[in-house]
Amino acid sequence: MAADVLIVDDHQLLAQSLALALRARGVAATVAGSLTPDAVCAQCGPGTLVLLDLQLGDAGDGTAMIEPLRALGATVLVVTGTVEQSARGRALLAGACEVLDKAWSFDRLLDTVLAVLDGRDVGDPDRRVELVARAVASRGEAQAAAAILESLTPREAVVLRALCDGRTAENIATQACLSLPTVRTHIRGVLGKLGAHHQLEAVATARRLKETARRGC
Repeated sequence: MAADVLIVDDHQLLAQSLALALRARGVAATVAGSLTPDAVCAQCGPGTLVLLDLQLGDAGDGTAMIEPLRALGATVLVVTGTVEQSARGRALLAGACEVLDKAWSFDRLLDTVLAVLDGRDVGDPDRRVELVARAVASRGEAQAAAAILESLTPREAVVLRALCDGRTAENIATQACLSLPTVRTHIRGVLGKLGAHHQLEAVATARRLKETARRGC
């Protein structure tokens, strides 16, 4: 119970409540004032238990902090409200010891944190394996999505962005100083590579591919 606890969360009510409850149990708990990686890492060292949210508002995705914190000798326990299983798996892959759900009761969260401080294993190994498998599958899907988008020629990529902006073939031709047949040729190329049958489907597919590629980062 001697380890310090640093709570990194943009939801101040939960963060402050956990800190107060831990202090009442004799634990030196602090809420991070700044959520930037440098500021968080500056407050950590060997033996620190970091309660880390994955969704940190303007500070972005907390997953990127896990490896630097682990390198400092800290233990990272993720406490998140995200329901995306692959995101939880990525946190485990990055070195988090476990992922807790903010939907749990406050008492359950507190008891689990205290158990980690006591050195007890609080997770379900089968669940961790499943989450990591989801993350690996998501990474593979992201790589496939990125490969499809990267297969577009520079001109096809320009045409696709214009289609996503709602522009017509005629408008694209005018703006890009291209002939209408040339633009239509590029559109056919886009449709073929995205496996789409028409322009609206191509736009929807492109947005889905971009989101898939982003999530797998």
